Amino acid sequence: MPHIFVTEDDPDIRTSIADVLAEEGYEVREFCNGEDTLRELKGGSRPCVLLLDLLMPEMGGQQLLDAIRCDPSLAQIAVVVITGAKAPAVDAEVLSKPFELGDLVAVVSRYCGHAGAKGRPSMPHPEPPDAVPGV
Repeated sequence: MPHIFVTEDDPDIRTSIADVLAEEGYEVREFCNGEDTLRELKGGSRPCVLLLDLLMPEMGGQQLLDAIRCDPSLAQIAVVVITGAKAPAVDAEVLSKPFELGDLVAVVSRYCGHAGAKGRPSMPHPEPPDAVPGV
């Protein structure tokens, strides 16, 4: 089962993203800061994609992205920045907040393939779902 890392300091947003992706059939690991995520990556865990908020306390998203890109053993990890900042200059795809849940699933499926929702066959979403406030 493809697994995804979500690094976001806002617990409501992090949980909302994780819940949506878990419902789509992905295994999701949640992290509230860059330090915990980097420790897990350096321990050998390799997600198919890392969804990364830029503005976080402690080690922020940009610092984590820099650490990933500078480490040859981590540099190939796909990173999608999720942020409300206007046009951030980062070396990664950007998904701007607020975003539609269908856009989130589409981005993840580009990196991880479509896992197929739990209990039902894998199929595209016929209509875009509503956006989650604050996501």
